[in-house]
Amino acid sequence: TSLKNWLPGRLMVRVSGTVERPKVIYDVLMEVGGGRKQIRQDVPMNAFREAMRLGEPVEIYSAKRQAWLPATIIDGRKHQQPLAGYHVKMSADGAEAIVQRSRIRRRYDHGMRVSIYKGALAGWASAVVDTDLPQAVEEEGGASE
Repeated sequence: TSLKNWLPGRLMVRVSGTVERPKVIYDVLMEVGGGRKQIRQDVPMNAFREAMRLGEPVEIYSAKRQAWLPATIIDGRKHQQPLAGYHVKMSADGAEAIVQRSRIRRRYDHGMRVSIYKGALAGWASAVVDTDLPQAVEEEGGASE
């Protein structure tokens, strides 16, 4: 992020290290205005995310309630400035709002199919969200080896 705002970019992947201990390195090519481009090197996995899609379940942060509230993406480009945020519909009352990208996160409901990253050797694996289980504890070495 830049100044706590999500910016569009192109993800580039490099692999270094050995076959036994590979290290995946993520670089991001971003347009910074005026047609200029900038490369950010060795960006951690938690600093980038895929754009949200129509119908995707999300949570938005309400400063008034000081809580995350469930909503659904109804259009990511409906308004004049698509980088400003997402158009969402609130689950509780059906109200619609444009929400800044910095105040929105993905929501993972019980039974939802997801992909999880198991490190450079194992790669990505399919999983199902089970909200009845206790919170997962990050394995030694972190999730983004």
